[in-house]
Order: sequence, then C-alpha cells, then structure tokens
Amino acid sequence: MIIDENIPLKHLTTFKIGGLARYFCLAKSLDDLKEAVLFSKKQKLPIFVLGGGSNVLISDYGFGGLVIKIAISGVTFEDDKTHSKIRVGAGEGWDDFVSEAVNKGLWGIENLSGIPGTVGGAPVQNIGAYGVDVSSVIDSVEIFDADIVKFRTISGEQCRFGYRDSLFKHENGKNYIIVAVNFKLLKLGKPNIQYKDLAKYFGAPNASKPDLKSVRQAVLKIRSEKFPPLSKYGTAGSFFKNPVVSENVFADVRKSFPEIPVFATNNGNVKVPLAWILDKACNFKGRKINHVALYEKQPLVLVNLGEATAHEVSVFADKVAADVKRRTGIEIEREVQVIGEENTPDKYKTFYWRFIYRFMKIVTAVVQSTGWHNFRQPYLIGHLRAGRTAESLLQHLYSRGYSKAYMAWKDPGEVFSVRKIVREKFQYHVRLFRDGELKGHYEYTAEAKPLDHLNEKIFLNTNDYFENLLHEFLEPF
Repeated sequence: MIIDENIPLKHLTTFKIGGLARYFCLAKSLDDLKEAVLFSKKQKLPIFVLGGGSNVLISDYGFGGLVIKIAISGVTFEDDKTHSKIRVGAGEGWDDFVSEAVNKGLWGIENLSGIPGTVGGAPVQNIGAYGVDVSSVIDSVEIFDADIVKFRTISGEQCRFGYRDSLFKHENGKNYIIVAVNFKLLKLGKPNIQYKDLAKYFGAPNASKPDLKSVRQAVLKIRSEKFPPLSKYGTAGSFFKNPVVSENVFADVRKSFPEIPVFATNNGNVKVPLAWILDKACNFKGRKINHVALYEKQPLVLVNLGEATAHEVSVFADKVAADVKRRTGIEIEREVQVIGEENTPDKYKTFYWRFIYRFMKIVTAVVQSTGWHNFRQPYLIGHLRAGRTAESLLQHLYSRGYSKAYMAWKDPGEVFSVRKIVREKFQYHVRLFRDGELKGHYEYTAEAKPLDHLNEKIFLNTNDYFENLLHEFLEPF
C-alpha cells in the first residue's frame, strides 16, 4: 500500500469542493486498512475515512491528517428458503449493489435505487428514500476498531439506527471503520409504493405494473427529474435533514402555514418536509448567492454552480437555516458531513494563547495611546434597533457562540468587540459603537494567520450571515 502526500480531494467528492489531504491512501484490503491505521497512530494523525464522497463537504483547506479511501470489494450471496444473506465489501458502489440485487429478484432495497456513494457509507447515514431506510435490511456490520486495532462484527441493533443517524456518527462510534455490510433481503416481496411520488407514478394512466424491476425504474426516473446531474453540478444531494418536531411545535407552525404537510413518526413526534418549507414558506427554491444555489427542482439540494468554495456553501447553508428559524421557529440540521471545518481547536484555549491575549492587550493600549489607531474599520452591517440595548445584543451573541475579542484594536467609540471562531482558521468579528453602528466582517484569526489577520484579509461578503444573525437587533435601512 502506498501513502501519498498532499492529494487534492475535490475530485473525490460529488460536491467537487475541497483542499488537500496531508496524507492519502487507498485501502483495498483489510491488511491495507490495518497498515494505514497503524501509520496514523505512529504519526499521531487524525483519520478521515472516505467512501464515494457523496455526503461530505470538505474544507477549502483540506484535511490535515490521513484520508483513507475504502476500496474493499466483493459480494457474496447465501440463500435460504425465504431470504438471501449478502455480504458486501464497503468499497462497492451502492447503486451497483442495488442493481445486482434487483436482477437476482431480491426485495428490500429497490426504493433506494440511484443513491450515490458506497455500501460502507449506507449504514453511517442510514440512507433512506421513498419510504425505506437501509437499516430495515441490515443484519450486521463488520468494522475495524481503530482504537484497539481489531476487526469485529456488530449487529444491526447495536448500530443504533435513527433518522439519518447511526452509532457511527457519534463519539463512541467514530473510531469504527466499516469494512463490510451484511444484508438480509427477501426472495418474495411486494412493492412498497405508498410514498407520494411512487403512488402518483404507478397511479398514472398506462403505468406499468409495480413489480421489482419497475419500482427500481420508477425510482431512477423520479430521482433524475428531482436531483441535479453530477455531470453538470457539484452536489451532495439533500443538504439538510427533514426536521422532526413535537406536535406542539408543529401546531404553532401550522398557524402561520395551514397548508403545510406532515408525516407521523414512531416516537410520537412529526416529520415536516423541509422542501415544502423552503419552497412555500421561504420562497427559496432556486435561490442563489455567489456560486451556490438551492436546486430549482428540489430545494433540499445545494449545488455548486462551478466555482463554489466550502466557505461559500457553509455561509449559504447558515443563511438558509437562519431564515427557516426566523419564519417558522424550527431549527434545521445539516445532513451532509462537514470535514475540516471544526470549531475552535483546544490549542486556542491553552495557557500560551492566554498569555498572548494579555500581552496583546498591553501592546494595543500602548500603540493606541499614541493616536496611531484613531479610526473605525469599515464593514458596516447597520445600526442597533431602537429599544434594543448593548447588553441584550451581547447576550444574544454569546448565546450564538461569540466571546470577547482580546486580540483586536479598540476602535474609537467602541462599546464591545466579540468574535466567533469557525472552521479552525477563521472568525466572524462584530463591533458595536456608542452611536449605534454595528460593524462585522469575516477574516483569519490572529492565532492562525497573524499577518493576514493584521492586513484584514476578507474572503467573502458575509452581510447575509450578519443580517440573519442580528436581524431582530438591526434598524431597517
């Protein structure tokens, strides 16, 4: 096995976005995988396991550890009277497996046709479509525990599947690398066409009979009409989860939007179709900012129009989430896994940086006493709304993850200066002044890039982000 350095990741993801992997390898066997993990431990590197790259957004600055692309192949069938037990290597293409199962007359995953990615990624996300979740047909999952460097098998029940969720997305399962998935499919089944789009398709005049192969064909046709072609756009499919809320929350939403549809869940809550909210409540279908847009045929899907950065996608997604919250009161979550955009690293909380903060305060005070820094930065967001106080705004910002900005000039007339570190190297910075001016911008952190921070390297117009963050505190223009 070869471990390469500084490998571009954008061409290994369907979003077509991402920087370099510090180290990269292709694991075609269990031995390859074990060797890669031992390498990462020796070098003290974090690991990111990449499958088909269909459900990830990788930072523009890449991944500073070892990216292991799983290419473990192989499909074996073991039949009994009613079922077929199938062991599938994690590197097999998901839709290739679905096609083979349908051709063999096996029921259970035909509604999951056309989903991009690999078999190993299916249990992580608990992929689902048209009324079926993959967890319903998973018997067990074979894993490599990177912590103890051992292979073992866990049952479907141990995977703790939920709506677009599984053990593998949580802290106590993140060290598990999937090497194979064991499925249990029916030899004799019946079509599951209760989902609205399928019911409409097979209810149309002259529609074919809903057998196994025609259901797959229908799903592929419906998907092709709703999802963007990867040959034209970069996308990770549905970027957000459909929100699951309590009956009380939904009742409040329905007061403003009486026509909103709803679906019952097993736990007494209800699932709300986010596509409807984005289209009807927010009028967001087809919305575009810079190089990112919501797909005109399916607003759940964010698309890279050609030159988008991961930062642009994240800012756009933040704006969408903020607008949904403002209009409906519903918090929405990302379905796509974001890599390399973690919040503040622990190193920023060490004694070293606390010392620098104290030192910087003294330096800025001395410099500013000379009168050298006697101006305000640009980047006007707006003015504090009448009736709002500096204290209430500060508490609002603290509740959104902001904290005091020590390493910053104190501009004349400044009331407070706060920042929020995002995506490791960057920060949002907000200042309030005595005359009510609110100023904010997006920049490198002083810790990560001192000179670029000092030279005010701004990467993107983030007024949309600030307008949503501070909406209730801004005086209308």
